[in-house]
Amino acid sequence: MRMLTFALDQHRLAYTPFTSGSAALDALLAMDQALPGALHWFGVYRQEQLIAASVCMRLTANALYVFYLGEVDGVERLSPVTLLVSHIHDWCRDHQIDFLDLGIATEGGLPNEGLMAYKRNLGFDVSPKYTLQKEIGL
Repeated sequence: MRMLTFALDQHRLAYTPFTSGSAALDALLAMDQALPGALHWFGVYRQEQLIAASVCMRLTANALYVFYLGEVDGVERLSPVTLLVSHIHDWCRDHQIDFLDLGIATEGGLPNEGLMAYKRNLGFDVSPKYTLQKEIGL
């Protein structure tokens, strides 16, 4: 449970802070119980200390989405997120997952060029994000 708390309390790429006992944390825990095997937790440790963590969601048999990803303050020079993403990539390969989605690279609906460059440097392809909408007549 320690890694889950870290991932939701210390993430930096999502905008809403989560705390232990929050509705979002409770929802993830409920989802984890209701959909066994849908969520996957990954972490990087420095000795006994968890310094980076991720919560990923299995979308299909061959697609994994990185839901949360972050590191604790002060470890940036060690690049634990880079190691974490590499491990997640290897885990996907070992589990026959062909598609790893590292999430959006926008801020306020606009492309975040720095984040896109970071993801490209990790080996990811940047693709457009489409929003589809259908009006349903009542």
